Amino acid sequence: RLPIKETVEIRFGKLDKEFKIRIEPLHVEFKTGKERNLLDAFLTHGIEIESICGGNGICGKCIIRVERGQTSLPTEIERKILGKRLEKKYRLACQTYPLSDLVITIPLSSMRKRGKILEWGIMSEVDINPEVKCRYVELQRPTLEDQRPDEDRILDGLSLKTIDYQFLTQLSKRIRSMSWKGFFIYRDEELLGVEEEKRIYGVAVDIGTTTIVAYLVDLITGNIVKVKSDYNPQISFGEDVISRIEFSLKEKGLLKLHETLIDGINQLIQKLCKEEGITPDRIYQINCAGNTVMLSTLLRTPIEFIGKTPFIPPFTKSKEVKSRELKVSINRAGYVYTLPSVSGYIGGDVIGDILTANVINEREYFFLIDIGTNGELVLGNSERILSVSCAAGPALEGMGIKYGMRGTVGAIERVYVDPYSWKPYYRVIGGVKARGICGSGLIDAVAGMYVAGIINGGGRLIEKGYNIKEVEGERMYVIAHKEETDMGEEIGIIQRDVRNVQLAKAAFYAGYKILIESMGVKPEDIKKIYIAGAFGNYISASSAVLIGLLPDLPNAKVISIGNGAGMGACRTLISIKEKELAEEIADKIEYIELSSEKKFYKEFVKATQFPHENLEEFPRVKKVLETKNISILEKY
Repeated sequence: RLPIKETVEIRFGKLDKEFKIRIEPLHVEFKTGKERNLLDAFLTHGIEIESICGGNGICGKCIIRVERGQTSLPTEIERKILGKRLEKKYRLACQTYPLSDLVITIPLSSMRKRGKILEWGIMSEVDINPEVKCRYVELQRPTLEDQRPDEDRILDGLSLKTIDYQFLTQLSKRIRSMSWKGFFIYRDEELLGVEEEKRIYGVAVDIGTTTIVAYLVDLITGNIVKVKSDYNPQISFGEDVISRIEFSLKEKGLLKLHETLIDGINQLIQKLCKEEGITPDRIYQINCAGNTVMLSTLLRTPIEFIGKTPFIPPFTKSKEVKSRELKVSINRAGYVYTLPSVSGYIGGDVIGDILTANVINEREYFFLIDIGTNGELVLGNSERILSVSCAAGPALEGMGIKYGMRGTVGAIERVYVDPYSWKPYYRVIGGVKARGICGSGLIDAVAGMYVAGIINGGGRLIEKGYNIKEVEGERMYVIAHKEETDMGEEIGIIQRDVRNVQLAKAAFYAGYKILIESMGVKPEDIKKIYIAGAFGNYISASSAVLIGLLPDLPNAKVISIGNGAGMGACRTLISIKEKELAEEIADKIEYIELSSEKKFYKEFVKATQFPHENLEEFPRVKKVLETKNISILEKY
């Protein structure tokens, strides 16, 4: 079978003709050629459409309707995902190529909307001692008797050793215009600039696979004065790290990932500066937390080998780079610092989480879980810390879920299933008609279905009952009826969705089992559970325990730390001590590669059951099933 591009060339000639594409209801027009699929064309022209898999035909989210014009024939992927909807002119943008002028409708359910981005987290007290400092000095003016060069005069007066080259080119005029006095900005023993007022800033950035959060920090007071966030613009190339790694292998792929990320960070910096009423040259340092792939693309280092056995990253140690080398929009003498990583899949974001949880000196055992597009688990105490990574996040964030979507307006975020009547009750973000279900709603729904008996421990959906129906050959439990949705079709949980949740939650629980066995501890030894990340912040912990995503630990206190990575980056920006602690944590953490653990597969299979093959590991869930009283888990 020929690739689509070659098939089009054979049938319709060379790919040199451009067609006019009109998009409704956006009233946007642009031109594109036959060689480019519609998803690629949309993204090139700034039209934001959902595509969780990065255009690989897996997620089925980039649904469009061709109102007029000719396109390439439907692919096997489309026949499988869309089924009878093909007859109503629905297509997948990533699989469709234009063969004439087109009029396209993008349904509301396919349009990318800004969702809930977790910006804040817990912040315990920090000693204010940033690397970038400010000191007021009045220097002696040069005379015929004192003809020292400007560089020597300033370094002697400030007891520093060097001056940034970029600032050196401006120094002579700058210091004379300020009458040889001012607030001198320095880092370690290097002079970076001089200001007329005592006002300097830094920016902490949490670079997530899905979102970016930037914090403007006053380096004099140590206060976070502004925060801005947005989606990571790299998501147009794929929504998980594996998709990004694959994209980096394309021609100039790594460069595109790098430039797109830098552009996204710069836009947030501009917004921060505008709100604070400052210019970007007042910012002298950026500290970045993120997973290893994100930090690698930030520094434009190859990421392809992170995706191949034995999963080796280009670097794990922290890096310090002049901002001008990366074209980051702050003072050109300033620095970009990246938190250290541990392995290809335990990055600086986890180091930030641990800093925020403030557990490095905990004598009792803690369990930290960061559930995002990728999942990281950490178990330890002051003596030893172990970590694993689980590739389970995408399913929990909508990938591979029939009506799955991000936590944006229109997403069902909370679900309660009456255990006796099976009637569902739900809440939608924004209070509008439902257009899909996000991760927190998905976990609630599956947990409620399990307690009610709509699915059994093996995940099998019951054949008949209230709100159970057949949809394109698959059984579905209906949550929202046609009149309750904005696209006029029912939204529910199909058998395949349940299977995907089973696989995702099994990976997490099996990772947890490997950790406790490797550490040689019992579940009751764990006294605190820290939940980090956006997904972990919004899910119901009791629902997560009911399905076996989280362990049933009656003696443990559950603490949500919010955006731990972002708060951790802020801590390293505010305090040299916290930065040194980040390095210490990275050196201390031991990484366990699950793919090389023989026990992992056995534990994984056991954990595919709800909540687990051995129900004795979930004593409170067992009581919930006996009584149908979910309040037993209210401690969570």
